Amino acid sequence: MSNHNILLMYTITPKNHSAFQRMNALIQYLSEKGHNMHVLCAPDDDYSHYQYKDNVSFHFLKDKGLFKRLDFKKSDGKIFHKIKAICNVAISYLIPNPNYNWTKRAYNQAKEIIKKNNIDTIISSYAPNAPHLVSLKLKDDFPKLKWIADMRDEMSTSPYLKRLARYYTKRCEQKSVNNADAVVSVSEPILEDFKRFCKTPSVIFKEIRNGYNFDADKTSPLTNNERFTITYLGSFYGDINPNNFLKALSNLMAKQKLDIKVNFIGRSIPIKIPDNLKDIVHTQGAVPYDEVKVHMKQADALFMIYPTINRHGVYSGKLFEYLASGKPIIGMLDPTDVASKLIKQTNAGYTSCNSDIDGIEATILQAYTAWKNKEVLERDWDLVEDHHRSKQADKFDALIQELHQG
Repeated sequence: MSNHNILLMYTITPKNHSAFQRMNALIQYLSEKGHNMHVLCAPDDDYSHYQYKDNVSFHFLKDKGLFKRLDFKKSDGKIFHKIKAICNVAISYLIPNPNYNWTKRAYNQAKEIIKKNNIDTIISSYAPNAPHLVSLKLKDDFPKLKWIADMRDEMSTSPYLKRLARYYTKRCEQKSVNNADAVVSVSEPILEDFKRFCKTPSVIFKEIRNGYNFDADKTSPLTNNERFTITYLGSFYGDINPNNFLKALSNLMAKQKLDIKVNFIGRSIPIKIPDNLKDIVHTQGAVPYDEVKVHMKQADALFMIYPTINRHGVYSGKLFEYLASGKPIIGMLDPTDVASKLIKQTNAGYTSCNSDIDGIEATILQAYTAWKNKEVLERDWDLVEDHHRSKQADKFDALIQELHQG
């Protein structure tokens, strides 16, 4: 097994925790394997919280473009938050590549990094398009470079893209899957979509899922809570909302008195809480990533939701951390999709379709009854531990070795 000089490009920052954790794990574990990591990314003060080996070099490049997406901050008031949201929507409609300035400058800086450090491998991460666009030009300049296009999620088929952005993203997508040496995504269904665009037989397609990056908690999930505490950690937006969960819980509480408490922790759209639940449903803003494990530890069950829509292959980053927490999961999910299947394979919880109110009600009651009787699900820890971030980095390492042996 040989070590390589790798250029990793992305524009997400530690503030974007769920997306950033994948990049952070690659830096951490590939460098531990002896690869020399050169990271070209957007600057962020939060990097000071992370410790990396000496064979990791950061090349920070600020996006000086006029039209770029605005970051949301905890200090933003409601009006300022709405103004930022409107601006971001306008940018997504009107500006096909809001990271144009970063793309142009990153290309020039990447060329210098490649020449000075004998780079032989590029890993570019979407979204946005910018890292792939830079890699396309670098592949033309340095044909012997091995390029891994890490898509993570969908590109042009994403339901969140506006028309103009979808058009330009599709162009980037088609060029990337046909010019990269390997294309990586978090699930097989998403990977199959990328294969449809590929006319280059030599391209390797590889599923490398997201994961968790802490020691799995195999101790008893039971707590001393007087009430069955269900916790949701993450944002609510669009179709990802707790409306049907609250309807089902309201119906259940109207039928029988249950000792239940619900915590929604994270950024959220306005939530309409039924009158009979107002004393038991509590909302809290986003918490630092380091506090997430504390809230998981204090819960009796962890709640996750993904609507049953015409979109497949979405695990949701929180699923893997939920699995490692040892707590039972209450999942409102498409029963035919990957997240629900993984929960069943690991015996980690209870699931029902998000559109099935009666089914959700039954699922909540099933989890509550198990808690009341102090019953613990026997989790498949071997399968859970296959999703540690280090194992996912192992797959990237194996892919790098395969590309350079070919």
